Amino acid sequence: MRTQADKRAKILVQLGLWMSILYILNAMVRSTPCPPRKRITSQLSALIPSERARHTCAQSASFDGWQLICRLLLTLAVSLAPPLLITANGQSHDPQASFKPLPSEHSPTETSAQRWQSGIHVLEHAGFRRTFRLHVPSGSNPTIPGPLILMFHGWGGDENEFLGAHDVVAAANARGYTLLAPVGLGAEEPGNARASWAFRGSTTGLDGDGINAQVKDDTSLICDPKSTPDYTYPSCQGIAQSTCGWTHCLTDDADFVIALVSAAKVHLPIDPNQIFAVGGSNGGMFVWDLAQNEKTANHFGAFASLIGLPHRGYHQAPSVGSAKPMLLITGGLDTTVPPGNWGDQRFTTTQNGESYFYTSASAIMLSWANALGCDTSVPAHTVAQDHNEIECRTWRRCNRTVDTREILDCRAARMGHEYKLDITWPMVLDFFDQFR
Repeated sequence: MRTQADKRAKILVQLGLWMSILYILNAMVRSTPCPPRKRITSQLSALIPSERARHTCAQSASFDGWQLICRLLLTLAVSLAPPLLITANGQSHDPQASFKPLPSEHSPTETSAQRWQSGIHVLEHAGFRRTFRLHVPSGSNPTIPGPLILMFHGWGGDENEFLGAHDVVAAANARGYTLLAPVGLGAEEPGNARASWAFRGSTTGLDGDGINAQVKDDTSLICDPKSTPDYTYPSCQGIAQSTCGWTHCLTDDADFVIALVSAAKVHLPIDPNQIFAVGGSNGGMFVWDLAQNEKTANHFGAFASLIGLPHRGYHQAPSVGSAKPMLLITGGLDTTVPPGNWGDQRFTTTQNGESYFYTSASAIMLSWANALGCDTSVPAHTVAQDHNEIECRTWRRCNRTVDTREILDCRAARMGHEYKLDITWPMVLDFFDQFR
């Protein structure tokens, strides 16, 4: 079957022949005059490719009627052929058949074509293909910007760690939250390393306060190498300064998060003032880094960390006035990342057969309360919660109005190193809802 392109090419050839013939005819009529009785003969001869045609008499150049006929024939030939253009790459293009106005930068056509849908996506960044799973709330209006939560999994987790929970998705649908769960790096490395998020101390193995003379037998490490396995990733060769490091060193995860948030703003109807971050365990530790780093903190409205604390010595908060609201939920029975007792500022130590050192929950939250401008001269007070097994405390007179709780230190007495999302997830959304 002859294709549309072939038909158009034939029309183009025929049009060229018509124009060539008419050009020759026009030249002939300008050469020598002939008697009026031979005008028709000469016109017919001009259309016959023969020796006789070359010697027939042509019309005088002064004969305006003949020139008019030539123009009419040219117009007729052009009108018989549909418009046909050749693009710069040599491909034929029929503007009448396929013409569509180019969409403007913010036109609905372009926006809908670029819109991210629920499912697995890949973002190229720093030479790596970064995978993430997206959930867009059912029934959401794509023309109305809404809130977004970035969700960071724990050590060895994946994009389904949060989104695989029915309670998480159902609550997000009910409250209109878009959920975005990226995957950390490390599984790409030799030795079956686990996907992880790099944060301060986790790559070098060094703590944030060096050797403390007030601590007996203190070191500058984030662990006791004698009782802690060596999890050093291959990518950390030359970076790790001890065997205490336990996350990847492939790239800067903070820069990736900035790129991911920027892309989400383009491909999703997101309110830039309603972007939040939550993480669990290793992801929760990474969330503290995002909140402490002003270049990333400015992209978020609030943070939440589940069973995740910074390593020892990394409890510094941003400058006063620049800190963002923070929710911390820890477990009283957690031996992997123990929060410590209420009011205890001393660092804690893993008690599950390994010996990693962490900033206590009381130490990091007190530092954060000061950065939020809270009145820390008065001890934190207990606030009511829907679940009796969780106790939450906060400070008064922080930056915002009395109706918001910018900082919440919550501890579940009977919870270990686990999320218990059926209880903790509604608390996370309640906290974020304050800042929408």
